[in-house]
Amino acid sequence: STLFPFSTLFRSGPWGHTGAAAACGPQAGEERFYKMSACDILVIANLNMDLILEQKNSQQTSRKRYADSFTLSPGGNGYNEAVAAARMGATVALAGMIGSDSFGAQLKASLNEEITDSQLVRVVPGSSGLSLILSSAGQENIYWDIVGANACLDEEYIRGLESHIAKVKLLVVGFGVPYASTVLAIRLAQKHGTAVMLVAYQSRPLSDELLSMVDILVLDSREALPLADMEVTNLKSARIAAGMLLKRGVRQAVLLHMKSRFLLAATNGGFTSLEAPKDFHMTDASAMDDTLSGVFGACWIKGLDVEQAAEIAYDAANLCGSRFGAHFSIPTSEELAQLIR
Repeated sequence: STLFPFSTLFRSGPWGHTGAAAACGPQAGEERFYKMSACDILVIANLNMDLILEQKNSQQTSRKRYADSFTLSPGGNGYNEAVAAARMGATVALAGMIGSDSFGAQLKASLNEEITDSQLVRVVPGSSGLSLILSSAGQENIYWDIVGANACLDEEYIRGLESHIAKVKLLVVGFGVPYASTVLAIRLAQKHGTAVMLVAYQSRPLSDELLSMVDILVLDSREALPLADMEVTNLKSARIAAGMLLKRGVRQAVLLHMKSRFLLAATNGGFTSLEAPKDFHMTDASAMDDTLSGVFGACWIKGLDVEQAAEIAYDAANLCGSRFGAHFSIPTSEELAQLIR
């Protein structure tokens, strides 16, 4: 890993009716928006409770199949990205929606422990977002999601965040919430000169105009087809796809990865490729992408160049993927400090 003293770098699916829909709107007596603390990063994305089944024997064929363990974990892309960035030393605010159910209460309690400022998270009546994850070592996870309260993250809510978007150094957004809301958040960041990281999972084709408002684009190889109109199967095709996305307007960098194989960091100045350690064994990929994005964002806003930030972020993602448990697998602050020494 790159040698940087920790103390010198940082301060200490398709949308529609899915499952039980949340009734959008603030709970009775709840303030609609809050005064946000001064933060480096604002994450606007989905918040879920993860229900994770670990299956060691993935060759089962009977109608009834057995898992080896079960974990209940706070999660969702937004939650995990914010946690990873905060553990890397950034001050982070999180905006999103949780339900009025017991899962929402657990998510809120966890947010208060992990995130610098979670006051923008709103509670709406109904179900929180849920993700049932089947995890088998060495294989891609299988996900079954209930959108729940995340569907309530509408454009009105985003407009109410404009002053907060204007104050931060980096806005992190993704597509686990309504598409129009993500696009509006990007446009507001462009209006106020705030840098944008778009974590483009669950993506769709994007216009050149929208890509030109994005500073950092993060995607895995599967998202290259809708975004770059080509299939990525190896490092050579990753370079071509990343180059196309930069040419179409991405301002500073494209991070394109194939989880346990490589990370490509592409800028207009060239390419940096990082390969996973030969002895790396992927146990659970649930939070790898989110860890990569959150750690990279925290490093980048503190002044590291793209190559340096990518190296630290990929090390953190591989550490995360080497163990089971989604949120619980995200490296701790102490582990992240070791990565940059």
